[in-house]
Amino acid sequence: MYRSILSILLVVFGFVTGLAQTPKSVSILGDSYSTFEGYVWPATNAVWYTPGPYHDTDVVSVDQTWWDQLVRESGYRLCVNNSFSGSTVCDTGYNGEDYSDRSFIARMDKLGNPDIIFIYGATNDSWANVPLGEYKYEGWSKEELYQFRPAMAYMLHYMTERYADADIYFLLNTDLKEEIKEAVRTVCSRYEIDCVEIADMDKKSGHPSIKGMRQICEQLKGILPAEASAQSPTVSVTRFAGDRQAALSLTFDDGLQEHYTLVAPHLDRYALKGTFGINGKYMGDIDDHYAPRMTWDECRQMARDGHEINNHTWSHPNLHDQDSITIVREIAMNDSAMMAELGFTSRSVLYPFNGYNDLARRLSERGKVGSRLYQFALGQRNSGCTPKSIDKYLDGLIEKGAWGITMTHGIYTAWDQWDEPWALWDFFRDLAFRQDSVWVDTFSAIQAYTKARDAVGLTTRRHGDTLVISPSLSLDSAIFRGPLTLRIAGTDRNRPLRATQDGRKLQVSFRDDYSTVDIDPYGSPIEVSYAADDALRGKKLCVIGDSYVYNHARPASETWHAKVAAKHGMAYENLGRNGNSIAFERDGRWGAPMYQRYTVIPKDADYILLIAGHNDAYIVNEDIARQEVLRQRLDELLGGLEREYPHAKIGWVTPWNVAYKGFPATLGIIREVCRAHGVKVLDAARTSGIRPNDPAFRARYFQRGDDTAHLNNAGHDLLVRWGEQFLMGL
Repeated sequence: MYRSILSILLVVFGFVTGLAQTPKSVSILGDSYSTFEGYVWPATNAVWYTPGPYHDTDVVSVDQTWWDQLVRESGYRLCVNNSFSGSTVCDTGYNGEDYSDRSFIARMDKLGNPDIIFIYGATNDSWANVPLGEYKYEGWSKEELYQFRPAMAYMLHYMTERYADADIYFLLNTDLKEEIKEAVRTVCSRYEIDCVEIADMDKKSGHPSIKGMRQICEQLKGILPAEASAQSPTVSVTRFAGDRQAALSLTFDDGLQEHYTLVAPHLDRYALKGTFGINGKYMGDIDDHYAPRMTWDECRQMARDGHEINNHTWSHPNLHDQDSITIVREIAMNDSAMMAELGFTSRSVLYPFNGYNDLARRLSERGKVGSRLYQFALGQRNSGCTPKSIDKYLDGLIEKGAWGITMTHGIYTAWDQWDEPWALWDFFRDLAFRQDSVWVDTFSAIQAYTKARDAVGLTTRRHGDTLVISPSLSLDSAIFRGPLTLRIAGTDRNRPLRATQDGRKLQVSFRDDYSTVDIDPYGSPIEVSYAADDALRGKKLCVIGDSYVYNHARPASETWHAKVAAKHGMAYENLGRNGNSIAFERDGRWGAPMYQRYTVIPKDADYILLIAGHNDAYIVNEDIARQEVLRQRLDELLGGLEREYPHAKIGWVTPWNVAYKGFPATLGIIREVCRAHGVKVLDAARTSGIRPNDPAFRARYFQRGDDTAHLNNAGHDLLVRWGEQFLMGL
C-alpha cells in the first residue's frame, strides 16, 4: 500500500514540477534461457546465447531475447541480469558436481534493488536429476541446500525478505519432471510468489528460438498487473538506425593493398563504407610474401573517403593465447602508430584469427566501443562462398532482424582468395539497393548504436498537450557518439508531429501507423506535440526539380506536394522540368541544370522543396569524375539558395533507389552535401515505401508498368501524409 501511494505521489509531483517519472526496474535470476553474451552480470557468468552462430539457434541479437523485449515494450529498465548458463537452483549440478559457485542460491543476493524480479530456473535441476530432498521452511543445513526442495524454500525465503518491496515471479519451463514442477508450485504457494508456467514454446536445441522468445514475452505481458501493463510506452528505440530491419558491417582484415586498389573503389561506387583492420608492423610492406600491404598514404585516403581504419593489433598474434602485457602492447602500439600517421586511434578492435578470451576482450576494449566477437567469413578458396550462399546470408539477417559482420581477407592474394571476385562486387551492388531494410555502416558505428540503444533510459511525461521524452545515457559520449532513432506510436496518424531538442527542430518521419525521429541521447528532453493546423496556411511553397516535380505526362495537380499545398491553403508554384538535372547540361529542351536555373524561384518563397537526382544518376553512372562534378555543383546550388533565399525553409527530396548502378552514389552525394549545408533530406530511397524495382508495385502506382520514375495519382496519394510531415518539420 505504501509503495502504491508513493508511486501516485511521484506521478502527480512529476506533472506539477516537470520532473520525469522513473520507470520500474527489472532484475533476472536465471539460467541459459536468460543469457546473452555481454549482457549478464557478472561478466564471468557462462552464457549460451551469443551474437555468433556458436549453437544451433536463430537468436543472435540481444533484442530477440524474451527479457530484452519485455523490458523495452513494457517501459521498464533493466537493473541486473544475473543469469548463468547450466546453473541449478540447488548446489548440486550435472553428474553430481558441486555447483555452489553458480547455483541460484549462490547468486540470489546479487540482483541490485529492482522493482520486479523474474526467477527463471529449475530446468537444469530437472535435466541433471538433482536430489529432491524434503520440504523444509527453516533451519536449513548446508547439506540440505544440495537438494532441490529445501533449496527452493531457502531461496524464496531469502528473496522475499531481501527484496521485500519487489514483485517476484517464478517462471517455470516446459518439459520438466513432474516432481520438479510440483515442488516449484508448492514452494511458490507457501511464499505467495506467482508461479508462471510458460506454455509450450518453440525451441531449438532445447532452448527458445526467436519465436519461442516472443512467446515467453507475450505470456509475461499478459499476466503482469494492470498498472504495469498500463505503463507500456508509446516511445522506444528502434533496433537499428533509421528503423531498418537489419544491419551489416563489412570488415576487411590485414591491411592488404588490394583493399585500397580493389575493394574501396567498389564500395565507393555504391556509396558503402567498410571497416579495414590494419597491422602497424606490416604497413607499406609491398614485398610481403603473404600479400602486399597498404601504405599509410593509402590509409589516409580511405579514411578521408569515409571508411573506417581499425585496430587489428600491431603484429597479428592470436590474442586468445597471449598474456596481459602482450595484449596491451599489441593494441597500444597499433593505436600509437595510427595516431602518428593518421591523426586518430581506432574506435574498436578486430581480433586476428577471431581469437579472444575474457582477458583479451577486457583489455582490448578499454576506451573503445567494443570488439568484433563473431563474423561471417566472406571468401571462396577456404570459405566456399557462392552468390547463392551470400544471398541466403543476407536474407537471413533481414528475417532475423540481426546485425551481421562479414570478414574478408584477400581478393587475388592472401588467405581465402576469390576465384570469382565479381560475386563480391555483385554483393556490394545488391546491398546498395537494399538499404531501405539493411543499415550498412562501419563496425564502430553500428556497435556504438546497439550498445547505446541497450543502455539508454527513456522516461516520458505529459506537459499539457506535449509529450516530453527524457533520455538518460551514461556511456562516454566521446566514444559512443551518434544519434538514436526513436519510434513514436499511438499518435493521431492524421496530424503531423513536431519535435524539438536543444532548441532545434528535429526531422520527424511518418511510417504509416507510427513516426520516427533521430535524437541526441545525451541531449535535453525531446518535446513532441502536434503541429498547429494552420502552420502552413498562407505560406508560399515552391517546388523545383525534374519530372518528379513536373509530373511527366500527368497534371501537376496530382502530385503529392500540390495536394499538400491545397490541403493547407498554401500558394503553390511548380518549377519542374521534364528531363532536368541537378548538375549536367543536357539537350536544350530539358532546360538549364538546377545549379544554374534555381534563381527562377520567386524571392517571396516561404518553403522551397528540391526534388531531383534521377537523371543525374544515369549521367553519373560509375564515373568518379562525374560524381565529383555532381558534388561540386550541388554544393554550388545549395550555397546559392542560402544566399538568395535566406528566409526560406529549404528541404530536399531524393529520388527512389532505382536498380541502376549510378543511383547509390548519387543518393550518397545528395545526403552528404545536404548534411554539410544543414539542409534536411526527405529520403525517398529509404523511407517513402515506393518500390520502383517491384513490377507489381509499378503496375499499380506508376504512370506506366515500365516506368521507374513517375507516380500516377494513386501513387502520389501514398506520399501526401509522408511529405506533409516533412514540410511541417522544416
